[in-house]
Parts: sequence; structure tokens; C-alpha cells
Amino acid sequence: MAKLALLGFIVFISLAAVVLFHSISPYLTPSQIVGMGEAKNVKVIGKTKEVSINGNSTIFKITDGKTEILAVYNGILDVISEEIVAVGDWNGNFLIAKEILQKCHTEYGG
Repeated sequence: MAKLALLGFIVFISLAAVVLFHSISPYLTPSQIVGMGEAKNVKVIGKTKEVSINGNSTIFKITDGKTEILAVYNGILDVISEEIVAVGDWNGNFLIAKEILQKCHTEYGG
């Protein structure tokens, strides 16, 4: 009986750790944000896709491999098919990105 209780406790702690790890992530994926209503100051992580520059604005999609969302950034985005974090406001249809964070290719050897 004690072994069964210990096993149950270990399984519970393992599941709690997995759930806690995923719930404290500061980033949302396109799959997570697409079901939300409006959200302010969100950080969406994913790969860029279909980047087009129109004057001083960049329109692109962010994908997590399952879902993609449309994003607009008031600036020039020079990274295509790279993982980024777009910080901005989600209006239920597209992300209005205020800031784009990306890995420095020289620091990471990419």
C-alpha cells in the first residue's frame, strides 16, 4: 500500500511540474492566441512566413507549425523564416507588433 501511495505521489508531482512549467511560459504560440479575444502586450513566439514590406511597415505571418496568425509591424523586419518573438496587441484577427525580438546570429553561431 505504501508503494502504491508513493507511486501516486510521484506521478502527481511529475504532472504538476509539467503543467506548472507550461503555464508560466511568458510566450504564447499562434495556436494559443488564435482562440483568445483581444489581448494587450502579448509575446507571441514562432517562425516568420510570407514577409512583405510596404513602405516603412512589414506585414507577415507567425506560425508554430500548426496555426499561423497575421502580424503588422511599423518598421522593417529583415528576418525571414527565423524564430522571433513579436510583442504587441492582439485584436482577435491580427497582431499589431510594437517590438520584434530575435536571436543574434553571431552569438548563437547561426
